[in-house]
Amino acid sequence: MTDLPIPLSLYNPVQFAQFSQWFSLRKQNQRQDVAFIDFDSSQQWSFDDKSGDLIHSSARFFSVRGLNVRIIGPTNLSYTQPFIFQPEVGILGLICKVFDGELKFLLQAKSEPGNKGGIQLSPTVQATKSNFTRVHGGSSIKYLDYFTDKTKGTLIVDSLQPEQSDRFMRKRNRNIVLLVDDDLIIDDDFYWLSLMQIKILLTVDNLIAMDTRSVISNLCFDQFCIDAFLSKGSSKAAPISDSDVYNIQQVEQWLIQINIGYKYTYEHIGLGCMSGWILEKDRISQISQGAFSVKQCLVQSNCREVKVWDQPIIVSERVGLIGLVVRRSGSLVELLCHARRSIGSINNIEISPTLISDHTADTASNSIENWFLETLNTGSVLHRSFQSEEGGRFFHYENEYVIVELTQDAIHRSDLKWIDLRTVLLCSHRGMVNMELRSMISLLIL
Repeated sequence: MTDLPIPLSLYNPVQFAQFSQWFSLRKQNQRQDVAFIDFDSSQQWSFDDKSGDLIHSSARFFSVRGLNVRIIGPTNLSYTQPFIFQPEVGILGLICKVFDGELKFLLQAKSEPGNKGGIQLSPTVQATKSNFTRVHGGSSIKYLDYFTDKTKGTLIVDSLQPEQSDRFMRKRNRNIVLLVDDDLIIDDDFYWLSLMQIKILLTVDNLIAMDTRSVISNLCFDQFCIDAFLSKGSSKAAPISDSDVYNIQQVEQWLIQINIGYKYTYEHIGLGCMSGWILEKDRISQISQGAFSVKQCLVQSNCREVKVWDQPIIVSERVGLIGLVVRRSGSLVELLCHARRSIGSINNIEISPTLISDHTADTASNSIENWFLETLNTGSVLHRSFQSEEGGRFFHYENEYVIVELTQDAIHRSDLKWIDLRTVLLCSHRGMVNMELRSMISLLIL
């Protein structure tokens, strides 16, 4: 028996039974207990006397800092909040191999302290630099050598991609897909899945980890044809043409135009000095109900490189809504993308889904949200699921992902633009697409 509500008509019943049995065993065998503790109970983290930052005793891993942010321009915005600073570039790596003519990916059943549901399917390797250099003093990371030794396989994808810019300050990770010929010895926590199988599992709430969604969004093979999703059009990969270059330049010019006249600044302040926030013994939270808080958690695990540790974690206070509007234009599928300003983005602006909303009363996306909710009533909903964000830094940070096909006129705003899927994918390879839209792409093209 399984607790995964997957329609068997979409899956080979024998293969599904095998996967279900494996996943159930992982849930039985992996044990991870997470408890919130007071900050002063931590053995490894403390508030720096000078900066007021929450830092690790090794000065590695990451830190939590208070920032006073100002975005000055035609529309002014100022706010204060904690941000995660993690200048290290981590590895999100997927090993793939061809079995009887079918490409399969090696996914990992991994427990993270913030995972909704405990275990999720993560990339083969998911590690920060501090982790894979073993600053924690724990065991080594399985299959890491495939991503550090260039002779181990053929690189299919190697791109530098941004993390959530609303919570991280200019954080990026390498997204890698590596094709191998080796007969790997597969650890019990790892499993081969095809692209079609991953597609089906993406219909299950909170099962495919955010980092997996990010990595597979970088891919565009023939078998990723969008036909199976929208019935028309194609995302078939082809060499970059002059028209591709022109389309990318058009998107870049659009982002530049949206950003003209804006100045982005931030001031580093202590976590205990943030206006509108309160630092208590067990949390950092907004005085008025906000979207998130910062807490300290103690983790005990039988399935990680270190068995006991504690760390800060961002605790989401509500389920967000991420929406993408699509339409058909001849043989193309176009996405209604948002040019979203964010101090946490490398370029202060990024290509985003139509809507990102945490349902706070002062959100700048209220007008888009209202229009999107109206579109849900009139359009054709192509995908709807709840997906978790990265459980290593976020506790139960869950968003409802909704893809809707437009059947009426779109809202007219200069910061919204129709971009065909292929151009979005090419822009993504250049690090211009945010994490939320990459997650959407993984739902759309698989």
